[in-house]
Amino acid sequence: MKTLKRTISRYMLQTIGMMVVVIFSIVLIILISLENRRSYESSVGVVAQMKQFLDNEAAVEEKEEAGRYSYLFTLIKTNSAAEYYAISAEDGRITDATEKEGVGAFCEEIGLSFDKVTKDTDGFYAKINGRLFFCYFERMGADYVGRCARCTTMYQRIPSTILVLGLSLMTIAFALAYTVTRYMNRYVVDGIGEINDELCRITEGDMEVKVDVRTSEEF
Repeated sequence: MKTLKRTISRYMLQTIGMMVVVIFSIVLIILISLENRRSYESSVGVVAQMKQFLDNEAAVEEKEEAGRYSYLFTLIKTNSAAEYYAISAEDGRITDATEKEGVGAFCEEIGLSFDKVTKDTDGFYAKINGRLFFCYFERMGADYVGRCARCTTMYQRIPSTILVLGLSLMTIAFALAYTVTRYMNRYVVDGIGEINDELCRITEGDMEVKVDVRTSEEF
């Protein structure tokens, strides 16, 4: 019976462990999707603000010499984890950006796919200068203007959330495994063991032993 108990405990731990891994994976995917959605909505809002500024020609004309997009990027940029780019719709050259080193180069040279810039309206991932970003672009006149949020900042809250979730799931899993295993040992394995002992006594010649098979449905 001890071997059977150990086998049941092992299988219970394996089964519940697999369930924890599946739940953990699903939650991780959901968290990443939520962060992507949050970044997308933030980018859409920022680009909409830039459109409003561009519509106000008087405000832009005063800063024309400094560059219309540079002026807008200065007004809009509130955190260093996001970069802004203006890309020519004609040839894919970067006409302006918060990262001035790339201005004048083709967007492909820094890691931005021109095809995705012009066609992907739901946002896309791009490795810009060796760093992974989530980007969103919209057409504004002769250019595509967009916001690229650094993924390391987007997902910085996920590790702590996953740690808390992992510890919680492990605690629940061990508690559940212990409870189920204890129940099965007490009401199933021990019941079968008692019946088995009584049957052994009968085989040894003790005909006065009575075996109540109703004590274990499994038997």
